[in-house]
Amino acid sequence: MTRSPDQVRRRNAAVADVERYWYVDTQTKEIRRRRRQGVLKLLDFVWPHKHKVLELYWWIAENWASGDLIIFDFPMTHDNMPLEGFPMKFELQGKWTIPFGDIKFLTDGPLASEGLNRILVPANLGWRRLFEIGKQLAPLFTIVGVLVGLVVNYPALIRVLIELT
Repeated sequence: MTRSPDQVRRRNAAVADVERYWYVDTQTKEIRRRRRQGVLKLLDFVWPHKHKVLELYWWIAENWASGDLIIFDFPMTHDNMPLEGFPMKFELQGKWTIPFGDIKFLTDGPLASEGLNRILVPANLGWRRLFEIGKQLAPLFTIVGVLVGLVVNYPALIRVLIELT
């Protein structure tokens, strides 16, 4: 399959971005998200950086044949599963897992567990896509709402603070 230079650039950028956030734990056979510290951890709580399942698959495909990982089974397969209505679908395989706490950083599935027992990352279609956008914007609206409330009630807040002192 021939890719345009723009497609190659977008794929390489996505693979590099996933590399910054994810790693493979060969001891437990888990694909894990890197733990972040300090301000970055707070930023992940307020505005988490999410990756598409397809981008994770590209990263795995790009890095699997290198180094220590070549001795392990490839952890993800795609498109050969009986999930109707989805043009691109993914399944974990070879006893590989993604920890429950890290799954929330993946979007645009479906990604199923091994044996198709459970959908780990659902597809973002219709109302679900709007719900995901709302979840991303909720912290921003909360902060703006608090700031507007402080500005509107500033005189009363100053009066209360003066009375307390």
